This record gives sequence, structure tokens and C-alpha cells, in this order.
Amino acid sequence: MKIAVCIKQVPDTDDVKMDRKTGTLKRSEVSGILNPEDMSAVRMAAALRREMEKKGEKSSLTAITMGPPAASEVLREAMACGADEGILLCDRAFAGGDTFATSLVLAEAVKKAGGFSVIFTGRQTTDGETGHVGPQLAEHLGIGQLTLVKRVNWNGRLTAVRRFEGCLQTVECDTPAVIVCSGEESAFESIPIGAICKACEKQLIIWDCGQLGLLPEEIGLCGSRTAVRRTFLPQSAPKGRMLEGNMEEMAQTLANELRKRVNQK
Repeated sequence: MKIAVCIKQVPDTDDVKMDRKTGTLKRSEVSGILNPEDMSAVRMAAALRREMEKKGEKSSLTAITMGPPAASEVLREAMACGADEGILLCDRAFAGGDTFATSLVLAEAVKKAGGFSVIFTGRQTTDGETGHVGPQLAEHLGIGQLTLVKRVNWNGRLTAVRRFEGCLQTVECDTPAVIVCSGEESAFESIPIGAICKACEKQLIIWDCGQLGLLPEEIGLCGSRTAVRRTFLPQSAPKGRMLEGNMEEMAQTLANELRKRVNQK
């Protein structure tokens, strides 16, 4: 079984700046990390691979990301967690793409690599929080999808446990399929230093727009189906006032304050 996991590098801070002309994040000004929910997808994919190997079935795990050269760091992190290889989709033409354009690039990479039975993704990213890419990837590929998945197992068929309307639902799924992880917190797993060293030594596969058979007008800002019309920072609410004293004193203070505000109107 060939398994893939699509991941993303996101800003390692909440203090990000926006390009007001394009409405996109200025990613070059902050360091990046592996999107937390994508880490859950990596762990789930690695666990499925280990399960396959215990049952004597051959399997492989490929990590795929779209981004600048610095995004290679998250690929190496995924390889340290169990991925055999990493594919970096790197081209200036990809920049600024919305979820439609992004999922199209990922889909073409999945097709080019070929033969995947299961493709894992995280539920959403911390820099976008749309939750669109996983389902759109499945639509581009023309295959089934399961969302909000907590865990998967393989017993001749893929079995998934997923969140569904406040309950847990167990579903058997035909492959190939896209599995969108629920992103729930899992137990911390340390990465052995040996695995980190091996991941740093591996050669990455790098594909650009032309190698994926895509035209510049199909991707990035040009190929996006949505556009950001305006970006702005929300106005901060005035700070609250802490009342002091016993209950009667605080009640009297509050009543006086309310009277003042009513009179001012």
C-alpha cells in the first residue's frame, strides 16, 4: 500500500503581517513550523504504515507539501516521524493561491507520484482555518473522502472511526480515498535523534509548475476562485474595570456607574 500525507508549513506566531494589496500573509517575515493538525495526520499515516508492516504487507509513506524552499523543514520532520520520502512543490507561480488552487497543485502531485491508496490531510491550518483543502483534494482526484477521522485500521479494507454529529461513527471505506484527520490532540511522541539525522540526509524530490503539467494561469493568484477584497485588524474592546469592596459596595458602585451612562445618553 502506498500512503501519502499532505502537510503545510505555517507561521510560528500569531503576530503575522498582511500584504494589503494581495490580502496574503507575509510569510518571509516569520519562522515556520509544521501545522499542528497536519502533525496529527502524519502520525496517523505512520501508524497505518506500521500496522501494515506488522501484518506482513508492504507499504510506503510519502509526505507532500507546497511552499518555498524553507518548507523542506516540515518534510524532513515528517520523514523523521516515519515518511520514506518528501516531495516539495516549489514555484513562484504557486504563491498566493486560495484553497482551490492549492488543492489542484497537490492533486497533480499525487497523480504524478501515482499509486496511492490513502491520502491523509489535516483538518485545517492555523493560518487559514478554512478546512477546504482536504475535501477539495478528493474532488480534484475524483475519489471518496472521510472527514473528522480519529483513527484508521486496515483489515483487508480501510476502517475509520470519525466524529459525526456529536457521536463516533465507524465506517468501512474503499480505496483510494482521502482521509481528513480530526486534528484532536494526541499523546506527545518524541522523535529519536537517529531518525532526525536520517531525515536530514535524505534527498528531497522537488517539482515545479511545469513538471506538474500546470499552466501559470491555473494556479496561484491567477487560478484562485476566491479573492480577498480587504484586510483589517479588528478594533480592540476597551479594558474592563475591576470592582473592589464587599458585595454591597460593589453593587452600589455598579449602580452608580450605570446611572452615569444612562444620564450621558
